[in-house]
Amino acid sequence: MLRLLSPLRDTRLVDQDPESGHYRLGPQNALLGRLYLNASTPSASPDRPPA
Repeated sequence: MLRLLSPLRDTRLVDQDPESGHYRLGPQNALLGRLYLNASTPSASPDRPPA
């Protein structure tokens, strides 16, 4: 299990709570979500004018 989580922890996609030891989504997931939205919905992107 740790071998599977290690790359996710290295890229901050998953963080481990120091008190409980539970895993949770890391801050890089927000970046991935924003990139996905910008790529899939051009009109929602603040960098591009509406089509």
